[in-house]
Amino acid sequence: MRETDADNRRVAVYGLSRLLNDTRDVWALRMLLKTFRDENESRTVRDSAYSAILSVLGRPLSEWPSAARFLDHGKDIDWQRIEEAEAIVGRAPSDS
Repeated sequence: MRETDADNRRVAVYGLSRLLNDTRDVWALRMLLKTFRDENESRTVRDSAYSAILSVLGRPLSEWPSAARFLDHGKDIDWQRIEEAEAIVGRAPSDS
């Protein structure tokens, strides 16, 4: 993502998640995983990317962490879902 404003990136991530909900879209998962893992990205964007990953994977809202606070990566992240997304991306040919 090249947008310089974190709020715009966060909204873009949310929009992508709604548009591609339950599609398991490889391109979206690749981009969202990159954003989620980017330590130079703002926490709000990274947290939004995690929720978007869950959305693209088709996980129910009951599995999503609260958006009312920053995520604790030790407690709030379901690392099995991250591995699931990485496996989907890993099975697809790279376009980069």
